[in-house]
Amino acid sequence: MQRRSFFKSFGTGSLVGAAATSAFASVSAQAFLAAGKTLQQAIDSVQAAGGGTVFFAAGTYAVESPLLITVDGVRLVGESRASVLQAAKNGHPIVHFAASHGGVENLRLRGREASTALLVAPVDPTALKKKSTRTTTVSSTS
Repeated sequence: MQRRSFFKSFGTGSLVGAAATSAFASVSAQAFLAAGKTLQQAIDSVQAAGGGTVFFAAGTYAVESPLLITVDGVRLVGESRASVLQAAKNGHPIVHFAASHGGVENLRLRGREASTALLVAPVDPTALKKKSTRTTTVSSTS
């Protein structure tokens, strides 16, 4: 079964907090947003499970501050190129990978002027403590 067919078989609401049969989690970004949660919370739930996939249905998601990925094996997967993470502000990355063995698939990253869409670099532990208390605002504008 192809990955796209696999995710479509779940629908948008049934992936919230659902763990896959392995140790990894699969969650729907759209379901987290519909539940009043943030995209960073969706990523954090996958990180708490030790890795997995955050799935994005087709649509444009405005990212107000960088989405931080600090656990190996976290993947951001779009339904198609119609799944877009859009930087809402200039001068910051959309996604900051500070881990490995993860990635971005079938997902467009659209930065603003003077921003880096994707940053792959270690995170300063003192900065991480500050960021862990912030709320990332993500909205779907599809």
